[in-house]
Amino acid sequence: MARKKPKVSLGSRIPPQTGDLEKLFGSDDDVEQAAGLILLSLKVDAIQPDPNQPRNSFPEDSLAELAESIRQDGIIQPIEVTEIRANQYMIVHGERR
Repeated sequence: MARKKPKVSLGSRIPPQTGDLEKLFGSDDDVEQAAGLILLSLKVDAIQPDPNQPRNSFPEDSLAELAESIRQDGIIQPIEVTEIRANQYMIVHGERR
């Protein structure tokens, strides 16, 4: 009987490969900014949901599972927002988080 190879799962904790961009910039932050991404801490009242979000209800069990995952592992992938006016942002990706 042949042995099966163990399955390997590559989770989202593995940083994306930026290839030659790392050679052009001094840090991962520089690479993110060059890609148009900036990590910000925002007040919750400065963020609003996307009115065109097709998912307008989230199952309680799914939210409870997500909340437990965040408690155990923290936020692995932050939400993405776009500025709609000065200091006001709309969620683009990650509304459940």
